[in-house]
Amino acid sequence: MDTHVHESSTACAGSGAEATAISASGSLARATAPRPLDLPPRHFHDAAELDDRPTNLMRSRLLFLSATLSLPLLAADDYALGPDSQVQPGVPHGTLTKASWTSKIFPGTVRDYWVYVPAQYAAAKPACVMVFQDGAGYASTNGSWRVPVVFDNLIHRKEMPVTIGVFINPGVVPAPSTNALARYNRSFEYDGLGDQYARFLLEEILPEVAKDYNLSTNGNDRAIGGASSGAICAFTAAWERPDQFSRVFSTIGTYVGLRGGNDYPTLIRKTEPKPVRVFLQDGSGDLNIYGGNWWLSPEDIRQLRGEVREWTGEAQQLRRDLTAENIDPRELDEILRALRQLDDPRVYQDVSELQRLQSVVAEGLKRFEFGLRRQADVNQNAIVLSGSDEVPEEFRKLVQEYYRSLARTPR
Repeated sequence: MDTHVHESSTACAGSGAEATAISASGSLARATAPRPLDLPPRHFHDAAELDDRPTNLMRSRLLFLSATLSLPLLAADDYALGPDSQVQPGVPHGTLTKASWTSKIFPGTVRDYWVYVPAQYAAAKPACVMVFQDGAGYASTNGSWRVPVVFDNLIHRKEMPVTIGVFINPGVVPAPSTNALARYNRSFEYDGLGDQYARFLLEEILPEVAKDYNLSTNGNDRAIGGASSGAICAFTAAWERPDQFSRVFSTIGTYVGLRGGNDYPTLIRKTEPKPVRVFLQDGSGDLNIYGGNWWLSPEDIRQLRGEVREWTGEAQQLRRDLTAENIDPRELDEILRALRQLDDPRVYQDVSELQRLQSVVAEGLKRFEFGLRRQADVNQNAIVLSGSDEVPEEFRKLVQEYYRSLARTPR
């Protein structure tokens, strides 16, 4: 299974957040969308199809960049709360309101949920939305997540836009009598594939919240997140409805064989790219049980090194394409050197060196991306290789829509 981690902004904050561990969630991370450098998703193919490389320079560049940026990030297991998770003087506090809900989409279930509204909220302007699964843990102001405190601080500093948080607990079917036990619906709701949970959010919970608050209906203004089963639940909602949830926060996600999550690597390879950005995190101490293996193994490293070789080959081909078009390819040389070093197994034993090489690749690709984009803008997106066809209109529209969303100024 391929192993990657995406880093990306959470909610609709527009600021990058670094992933802190390696994920064994496989091709999931590669398919779930643009990397932290705000690049479009890669259109994945089997290795046998790579020989039929697209000749359009813009498409070749996007394929290479998106694939290469799917590198793991390693860090020490240090999860100490930072200042953003602490109440700061002079920062206005949002309100947190608790409610309960009886669902029709999950018949017979009842659940609590909480709505956080920042002090800066104004009804005249639609607010961004972030939905959290296992909501009680995220809504607490003295637990491990402290989301209301974090939102207070980031919104106050204008590092994220005004965002309403919706924290939802999994459903419970109440016990029918004192001689019976309640039935907890968490795994059914969270671990299963399909659109049922997305419909629950879009047809029940969010319309109820929208009765009192002006919520944006733009998918770029909506994020969804969770941990463990809550993480795969968040991803599935975005996978099913990327038009409504284009940002995902996933930690220690259960992308394994509990209720079909292990099918995602294959589904992602078979499916056209979806405009979803993901922060994907896992840790080396995660589970290895009957449902699957959550963490990175030596075999995963061998597979990653194999992919690095593939990316290096694509970078070399792209360099030749650029040379043929009289475009200076020297900025790729440092990236190529770093990619070759990433094929050395010793690198994966040295966290600082791995991070340094990742930085070389990421920053180099950022400069390279911006340079090509400037040239594309000058030529009105008409950079094509000799004898090639134009980019398919559907692909062009996807890329254009994505860059339009990036051009938005923070609210």
